[in-house]
Amino acid sequence: MTIRLSVLPLLCIALSDLWTVRVPTALRPSDGCSMVGIQVGSDHAGQAGRASRSDTGLVKKQITVDDFEEVLRTYWIQKPPRPSEPSPLLVAIHGQTQDGAAFGASHNFSALGQDENLMTAFPQGVDDFGNNDQGTGWNAGSAGDNSTCIPIMDRDLYACYKSCHSLKKCGRCNWSTCYDDVLFVKMVIERIAHDFCIDLDRVYAHGESNGAMLVQHLVRELPATFAGVSTWFGTPLVGYLLGSRLQLVAEQLPLSRTAILALHGRNDTTIPPQGGVTESGWIYEPLAQSTGVWAAVHHCNDRVTHVATRWDGGPKNFQCSEFRRCSTGRRIMQCMYDGVHGDWPSGFDGDQITLWFLFQSTRSSPLAPSCHEDTCAAKSSKNAVTTGVVPAEIAREAADKEVETKVKQETISDHVREQAAEINEKQKAMSDYINRKPTQAPLLPTVPEPTGAPVKISPAEIAASFP
Repeated sequence: MTIRLSVLPLLCIALSDLWTVRVPTALRPSDGCSMVGIQVGSDHAGQAGRASRSDTGLVKKQITVDDFEEVLRTYWIQKPPRPSEPSPLLVAIHGQTQDGAAFGASHNFSALGQDENLMTAFPQGVDDFGNNDQGTGWNAGSAGDNSTCIPIMDRDLYACYKSCHSLKKCGRCNWSTCYDDVLFVKMVIERIAHDFCIDLDRVYAHGESNGAMLVQHLVRELPATFAGVSTWFGTPLVGYLLGSRLQLVAEQLPLSRTAILALHGRNDTTIPPQGGVTESGWIYEPLAQSTGVWAAVHHCNDRVTHVATRWDGGPKNFQCSEFRRCSTGRRIMQCMYDGVHGDWPSGFDGDQITLWFLFQSTRSSPLAPSCHEDTCAAKSSKNAVTTGVVPAEIAREAADKEVETKVKQETISDHVREQAAEINEKQKAMSDYINRKPTQAPLLPTVPEPTGAPVKISPAEIAASFP
């Protein structure tokens, strides 16, 4: 049998390859993807005049934020290795007193994420100190709230920044700026999405300490933004677990597309994993309660199960656990290790763990995925090296997914209602205890009021009482 091929169509295809920039399919490509054929990897918004490059490959950017007043904010970016392809975006938030450039240089996200064509952004916190400078920090929404610390807190730790004075949000528990950091990060993501080709279904956030507190705040305030977040040694202050408008209950549908990874040192006393009052006087939510509420949002099992990873053990006894059988198909995981506040697993293991978890999630994945055990297990085993999960655990996960049922996202589960009611009750009790009025003794002795009716005595009885 003779097969005849037309040369002309093949020639046309070959020529077209020379002139066409191929962009891999993204379900939600950003505006910047439409520009890659004209200016691959350039700054389409005309910000090049404000950009500067560091020795670490970080590019400094500035943007004017229309806050309660106009303020010039700074962030740093690392461009993806293939700017013509849709890139996942990681927004990494530094801790208190740190800066974005040094924080970016201390991590290896860009190199570790090359295969995924990762782009990273490192926003810069604000230090607009007022009566007491506590350094750069992030506004996690608690300014002016006196229930987040105890009354006897060390006054040297109190800091009402100039922005808080301007907004009349000073209080005994203040410690950071009052500029709108949610608005700032939102504008950074929008600017990057305009200037570069970003897959909007793969936007991730990572934060450490105060940066982790901001990440938790960002997820609640921007519920339709992130595919996954990673928080290291940071939990919400008491009263701020559910969000300013109870978003973990009210915004359950968009939040059910966000995977959560929380990591914490077992010996942390600055932000203790068990929650409660710290030596400095602030009051934090327990880590188990924070991840437990997220498990309820995702309709997972209400108890954690150990999950094996290739980072287990080691000098810091690293170990992870997970809320299994989440009906949303996302993962809710927490990992513990020996160490105090700010400690990190050896080398760049922390970066690997973070990216391993985040790259598993995309907002475009179905909320209730279904697949047969052999298919899922085979697919997951092929990626066992990159995901870090051991094959035995993969098989168990595949079996668990077989029994998952699709959750009705239009209604809020009874489990979430019970969790929210219990948390609100605890927070109210804590607030009542902190703000209770001291008992004062009366200034003057008091005379008891008569308890019976007055007795009437006749003149004759009075006269008979005297001899």
